Amino acid sequence: MLEYRALVTGLNGLLLAFALTLPSVALAAPKDKGARQLQEQAMQTDYAETNFKKAEQKLKKAIGQCGSTGCSNQVVGELHRDLATVYIAGLKQNGKGKTELKHALRANPDLQLDEDFATPEVRKIFKELGGHEPKAAEEEEAPAKAKKCDPDEDDCQEHQCRFHGVSVYAHRGSATRPEA
Repeated sequence: MLEYRALVTGLNGLLLAFALTLPSVALAAPKDKGARQLQEQAMQTDYAETNFKKAEQKLKKAIGQCGSTGCSNQVVGELHRDLATVYIAGLKQNGKGKTELKHALRANPDLQLDEDFATPEVRKIFKELGGHEPKAAEEEEAPAKAKKCDPDEDDCQEHQCRFHGVSVYAHRGSATRPEA
C-alpha cells in the first residue's frame, strides 16, 4: 500500500509539473504571427520598392510588439536581421546595421541570412560578427575544379561547372562559355 501511495504521489507531482509548463509552451510565441506579417510587408513591399524608411518603421514596430517575451527567438532574430539589411543595404548606415545583426545573432545564434536580400556588404558584416552562411552558399563561392580531358581518350566527357557565376562547358580539352 505504501508503494502505491508513493507512486500516485510521484505521478501527481509529474502531472502538476507538466500542467504548469504547458501554458508557457502554448504561449511561447503569441505575437509571432503579427510580427511576421509586419516583417513580410516591410521586406516584400517596402524594401523591395526601395522605401527603406517605411521598412525600417515596420520592422521597429514588429520588434516593439514582440517585447522581451512575446515572440520566439527565431522571429526576433529574423526581425533584427532584416532591420540590419535595411540599414546596411538600403539606408547605408553600417553602424546601426551592425548593432542590429548583433541583436539578431544574440537572439538566434543559428540565424541565416535571407538569400533574397543579402548583399555582399551584409554578408561581410554578418561573417565578421560570427554568423555562418549555409553550406550551399559557401560551396558556390568556391570555384569548381575542372577535370582535364585528354582529347584522345574515350572517357573524356562533357562537363559543366560554374566559375564566378558563369557556366563553363569543357569538352575534349576545350572550354567555352554558353551562348547568351
